Amino acid sequence: YYMIKKYFYLLLFFSTAFIIFMSLGIHISNKNLIKFNKIIFKGNSFIQSNELFNIINYKIDSLDYYKKYEIDMFLSKIYELKNYDIIDDVSISYSLPNQIIVNIIEKKPTYIIKNNINDFALDDNGLIISTDFLNDNIQNVELEFLVYEIYKELDGIYDIKKLFRNINYNKINNEYLLNGINILNQIYNYPIKQNVKSMSITEHEINLDLNTTKIIFNHNDLENQLLKFNNIINSKSFIDTLKIKNITDLEEINLSFHNQIILKK
Repeated sequence: YYMIKKYFYLLLFFSTAFIIFMSLGIHISNKNLIKFNKIIFKGNSFIQSNELFNIINYKIDSLDYYKKYEIDMFLSKIYELKNYDIIDDVSISYSLPNQIIVNIIEKKPTYIIKNNINDFALDDNGLIISTDFLNDNIQNVELEFLVYEIYKELDGIYDIKKLFRNINYNKINNEYLLNGINILNQIYNYPIKQNVKSMSITEHEINLDLNTTKIIFNHNDLENQLLKFNNIINSKSFIDTLKIKNITDLEEINLSFHNQIILKK
């Protein structure tokens, strides 16, 4: 019995080794038959796939002629797509028989800020991004910056980096603009976000235009003013007390005074 059991285990070992050896042989002989060369983009909505193909210089009708080094070059360019503002992340997976799946995660733009120097966009995290590849479905907000003088001396077309490099020349200007961006970022959390039409930033105030309603903020203690606004907009009893249906039924909401809220109907 012991000898039979020993021979059985030896036979099982050699059989398994033979199967593994044959599988490796088949894989090695057929490895050249598997060729991942068909690139497919998924998850992209702002940057269309044909634009992405043009960026990496990939032509779909030539995929059968691409060599391995060319495919590797395309993959390298695909990872470089993360340099575009609208793209948050890029990952690659493979699918038989020949697909290279490129998963694109895009940032979520909230507003396009129109101004006299160069338009820029905000995403849902309050980050400043380029307007490249964005469409008309993104809400536009007109920005009027009435504080700084430096931009009046600029001529020609300036990109986003140059725009904010000039802002950084003046610490106060930078702070005032960031205050405005902070307000827009907070307002985006409320249903009234669709009513935002324009914003003007002066030396002392930030005025937000919601079509029929004007909201006034002060640069000082902005966090407290946003808290007051949050309490107003989320208080149904307060709205009922004013005998209005919505906060946008008010003509003006002035939050700029310390521990006071001035309302105009």
